[in-house]
Amino acid sequence: MRIGIGNTAYLRDDNDDAGLARMRAHGYTSMNYEMADTALPLYGDAPAALERRMRAFRERAESHGITVDQTHGPWRWPPQDATEEQRTERFEKMCTALRATALLGAKCCVIHPVMPFGCDKDPEPERLWAINGAFFSRLSAEAERCGVAIGLENMPMPALSLARPAEILRLVREIGSAGLKICLDTGHCLVTGQQPGDAVRPIGRDLLAALHVHDNDGTGDFHRWPFTGKADWADFSAALGEIGFSGPLMLETSLRFFGHVPADCAEPLQIALSRIARHIADAAESGRALISVPKVTEPCPKM
Repeated sequence: MRIGIGNTAYLRDDNDDAGLARMRAHGYTSMNYEMADTALPLYGDAPAALERRMRAFRERAESHGITVDQTHGPWRWPPQDATEEQRTERFEKMCTALRATALLGAKCCVIHPVMPFGCDKDPEPERLWAINGAFFSRLSAEAERCGVAIGLENMPMPALSLARPAEILRLVREIGSAGLKICLDTGHCLVTGQQPGDAVRPIGRDLLAALHVHDNDGTGDFHRWPFTGKADWADFSAALGEIGFSGPLMLETSLRFFGHVPADCAEPLQIALSRIARHIADAAESGRALISVPKVTEPCPKM
């Protein structure tokens, strides 16, 4: 199983050959290309300019032995989905992201559910479901035309009735489009009270299009490194092996977990993170038991 990470974890911009070389040297052969920022120049590109931009980056990445396997579609914080006009504008940007995904050679564009009431309340669950059903029915048809799939992502928002993996799975099955699958976010699972492995199994190989791999303590979406929170990584790797998941193990964390570290410390930490990803991926692919990591249960002694 290949391992991957987001372009922004290594690259200053799309022309950063040194960043790509370092990413490859650390063992990554897969990438998640971030397009969440709706102010990115690509969203203002004419079709021909978008094609030039995406093809140039694809060629640059592939020259370093890295493929773009997934992208992250547009997202605004806080959510701006309350009105029909806002949802139309978001839909148009998502269509651009789907076209960019295809041009990059990726097969999956990760997209968040529509949140018409915000992220912390859900006064009309049936209406939220209907809005998302109509929205993603249309968008999945666009994805099919582009030859890619949407990876609808579970969210770290317990108040929403369309946040947990089971709810995402129900909507994807209800729409029933080849252009709509699932991105499972391991950290988001924990915030909504579920272990990632328990979410993997019901989704299965056919619908699990992408992963976002990170950890937390269940109280917030902190994007910590694996083995620094409450995720059961042994069960997660076992679940991936059981369903025969063949995609890359895509990290969604970086050195930001440590804040600002001295420059001479950055590369050893980057290498350590890639080795953690390699450890989980190898366990999933081989079917061997993941080496357990003892949890600290006693406070450190005072000196």
